[in-house]
Amino acid sequence: MRDYLFSVIIPAFNSERYLGETIESALQQKNVKCEVIVADDGSTDGTFEVAQSFGKRVKIISQPNSGCSSARNDGARAATGVYLAFLDADDIWLPEKLEMQSHKLTAGYDMVYTNRFNIGDKGDLPDVQSDIEEMPEGDIFENLLMGNVITNSSVVIKRDRFLSLNGFNTGLFTCEDWDLWLRYSASGSIGFCPEPLVKYRFHASGKSRNYVRQAVARENIISSILMTDRGRSISGPKKRRVWAYTFRTAAWASARAQDMAFSLKQFVKAFWQTPFEFRIWCDAVRVIAGRA
Repeated sequence: MRDYLFSVIIPAFNSERYLGETIESALQQKNVKCEVIVADDGSTDGTFEVAQSFGKRVKIISQPNSGCSSARNDGARAATGVYLAFLDADDIWLPEKLEMQSHKLTAGYDMVYTNRFNIGDKGDLPDVQSDIEEMPEGDIFENLLMGNVITNSSVVIKRDRFLSLNGFNTGLFTCEDWDLWLRYSASGSIGFCPEPLVKYRFHASGKSRNYVRQAVARENIISSILMTDRGRSISGPKKRRVWAYTFRTAAWASARAQDMAFSLKQFVKAFWQTPFEFRIWCDAVRVIAGRA
């Protein structure tokens, strides 16, 4: 028998500012037995020292800088728990998170996610993410095709199932979590805890992410998943709507980064797929009016 129900995987690269608070939130989980693994991804600041300060309560593994997907995968291979619980190095869990998710796991789900609080430089986002986003449960494959509603730091997944899917795709620059959820949901049911059990931190520097590379990653992910058996079963009109929302996401992200030319090109690609999608038209009007 394994000693732990959960293995908490924290990938960390130059994360000394928030890592201590993040680790504490994992160690303070109520009524569950878990191990905490920090996967140091070649940090050059005091990340290793922060993790080391927790002594034997935290297992540390180190690798040359290879990206968070590689760090999460290495953490999963080093884990001994039945379930993996992912936690980014700047996010925070509420003390009852894993306990509440364990109830869903015993109901038969192999993967469970939760609602979240938005903290930090969140702009006009609400305090609770579900106020603006539907978070479904069960067979949510087609929901996820329209965009990622699952926060990485909220997910617990059975370790054996994660390994059978070969973990996170290390070849993706971004959106690797969405890619994994899609691959899982193509044949698996996903549970949801409606309570916000994660504090997801936004950073000012995050607003100017490489939206072009994100757009390319999203297109590659959709192209790949639509070639699977489950993807091929989707109707033509539904596939066009999936592509339209993929381009819509890229349009919105680039508009927030103030690249209006790229944003409008993405909207044009979206309208080419579904010319009469009301929500996309509303977004385009907001962008043109400078309200992105």
